[in-house]
Amino acid sequence: MKKVATAFLAISLLATTPVFAAEQESNRIQQEEGMIKQGEGYWIKDLTVDEIMTQKGMKSALESFYDKFPRTKAYKISGSKVKKIEKGKEINKITLSLINDEKESFVLTFDTKTEKITKYLQVVNNVPKSELPATVQASLHKVYSLLPEMKDLKLYSSDVYFSTIKEEEQLKEYSLGFNESGKRGEGKTNDKEFGISCSKDSL
Repeated sequence: MKKVATAFLAISLLATTPVFAAEQESNRIQQEEGMIKQGEGYWIKDLTVDEIMTQKGMKSALESFYDKFPRTKAYKISGSKVKKIEKGKEINKITLSLINDEKESFVLTFDTKTEKITKYLQVVNNVPKSELPATVQASLHKVYSLLPEMKDLKLYSSDVYFSTIKEEEQLKEYSLGFNESGKRGEGKTNDKEFGISCSKDSL
């Protein structure tokens, strides 16, 4: 009976050891990096400003960005380290946010391997209706012709998202929100909201 029990215990250990070892390896990596698993093949860790600035290559990358947008040097900065697995390949990057109150913000992607900012998204909030480009105005008129009741609603948000990848302009997207009061956050069922996207060539 003792032999059977010992054999059973040995088989149980052999069956569970590979899984246990894999879990230990995964936990070891996360503990070393201080990262928290957010989903399958996705880990994240919030960084302090000091941790951001001591990242290799970060200062020079940010200085190059500040040269293009000098005003952002005064913006509040925050960031997170991200590790994810895509198609079996490990990707390490730092996502940065530069925020100026509620008027403008930038979201930057810093590649820890190349030590460069590979992508950024500029968000400008509360763009006056009078400053919307002709293509957006034309789209608005088309919506009004299809849905005349929209004319009675007031614009409560007009934001522009300007995405740039590897220093090449990619896309400008205007997001417009309408409701009865013209104030953000009303949350009524009769609120109307829609987005308009225009490429840089059409602006």
